[in-house]
Amino acid sequence: MCSKSCWKRFASFIFTFTLSICIVNFAQTLDFGDKKQEEMNVLPRKESGSGFSACSSNVSNYLVCFACKDGKYTPPEKFQSKRKLNSEKRELNILSKPRANYTSEAEENFVEGKVLLRVVFLANGKVGNITPIKELSLGLTEQAIAAAKKIKFEPAKRSGAPYTVVKQVEYNFTIY
Repeated sequence: MCSKSCWKRFASFIFTFTLSICIVNFAQTLDFGDKKQEEMNVLPRKESGSGFSACSSNVSNYLVCFACKDGKYTPPEKFQSKRKLNSEKRELNILSKPRANYTSEAEENFVEGKVLLRVVFLANGKVGNITPIKELSLGLTEQAIAAAKKIKFEPAKRSGAPYTVVKQVEYNFTIY
């Protein structure tokens, strides 16, 4: 048997559930006629939570927005500022990439190929850790690392603030 508190919780659940069904049924009975989606202030439903507190009432495949201004929905300022931050993003800009030199041993043995490096471009404008992904013998990997350390670049920026980026850099070694 349930105690009194159990019955109180169950009764409040039933009340909330019934109220939500009534709201949904009311929203479904609203007649929008032949108005376009923009005129109705209707937003497409998102699969995951939309995060907008102004939108409610599930009507078929759309969310009806009751907090729209001038017939156009504008999300709360905290969501607008996030969009603004993403729009002010600038990618890493490599200004100069010095060539890697052949070693005399590699030239004598006709070694050709490419060296692939994982380079950390720091927010302060300097090259950080360099890790070889694909190497070549006879000192060519070391020459590629030495050349990568001399790369000049403008750091990537998000909202005006620089941040660290990891990119792959390739050096090709070909004997003409």
